[in-house]
Formats: sequence, C-alpha cells, structure tokens
Amino acid sequence: MKHWSLSEGLSNSHSIPGGCSIAACLLFVVLGGSQDIFAHPGGTNKQGCHNDKEKGECHCHRDEQGRKLSPPVISSNKCGKPSPGPDSPPPYEADFVAKFCLARKGRLEVPVKRGRVDCLTKIHAIEGDFAPKWEEAFKQSQHYAIETDRKAGILLILENENDALYIERLCKQIAEKRVSIDVFAIGIGYAEIGESVPCPGLSGNGGTVLEIQA
Repeated sequence: MKHWSLSEGLSNSHSIPGGCSIAACLLFVVLGGSQDIFAHPGGTNKQGCHNDKEKGECHCHRDEQGRKLSPPVISSNKCGKPSPGPDSPPPYEADFVAKFCLARKGRLEVPVKRGRVDCLTKIHAIEGDFAPKWEEAFKQSQHYAIETDRKAGILLILENENDALYIERLCKQIAEKRVSIDVFAIGIGYAEIGESVPCPGLSGNGGTVLEIQA
C-alpha cells in the first residue's frame, strides 16, 4: 500500500491564482496565524493591551509603535477599569497605590511570605486599601513590616468625605495597641499622590517628605 505524504498532497493539490496550492495556503494560514491567535487569552485594545481576568492584570503585547513585546508588559493604566481576578484588589485600588508608590520611588507588588506588599519603599512597607477596610490594612501592614524589615505604613483610599471617619478609627486603634504605623491618605480631600496623616497624640507618624526625597 502506498502511503500518502504531506509533500505529495501539496504538490498534487489544485492551485489557485498566484501559484499557491489550496492545501499549501491553508497550511500557511494555520501555521502562520497560530502565533497571534494563541498569543494571549483575549483581544487587545488600540494600545495593544488586554485584561487578564485570571490574574487581574493589564497585559500589553505591543508597544506604542506597534512592535511586539515578548514577554508582555504589565501596565496599570492602559486597560481602563481593571478586571477583578481571584486575588486582585477592588477596582481602581491599584491605580491609587501606583500613584502613591511611584512618587516615592517605591516598588509595587513585592512578594513576601503569605502575600505581596502593595508598595515597598526605602522606609515603609505600605498596605493600601479603601478606607472602610482599615482593620484589614492594620493587620497586613504589621506582617509586611516584619517580612521586609521596614516600618509599617497604611495608605487609606478615600472615596468620599465621610471616609475620614475611618482614619480616626485607624489612629485610635494604633494608639490603643501601641504599635508604630505611619498613616497616609489619598483620594477625596488629599493630594493626588497621597500625603501623610499625623494621628493626634502619636509621635513619629508621617514621613511623606522624606519618602519623596529618598
């Protein structure tokens, strides 16, 4: 019995105008197009980026000139509203933290045991959260401070004027527990890159100027 080969199939198949056989053209389309088809799990926007829903990250596969990026670059502002993943922060939280952290020349999402530090600077291990989640931030910041040998810091994100109440509650908790945590705030009523919030009756709270100059 004669065995059929791919080369024979291509040579014996019908041709189409331009000298390319139907089989050869189909093979070219499948092999040539597979790289773009399977490059990422979804379509990209005009900036060559898309939301990775599983990781909750914005992945950019092409730069501003349209050139391919390999591996893809993670961006915090080219996908619009972040897609929430299983461990991702609430919508827009990452944007606030990024503004705060980059202004202080810090590093974002630094991995440690049992978690990631939202922002790690030369002085602080910062846990960023929306103001109503201040209690969770209070616990996490102390853990990250120990893991990184930095001072604990909390960045509260205020969405409205009423959120100032949570800053007061956080400061009260810090005083009652007698722990050293620096408090920062960003959002409604505060600087675009965030600023320190001295807790009444506590010394050593703050450090915004030193952080930016570091």
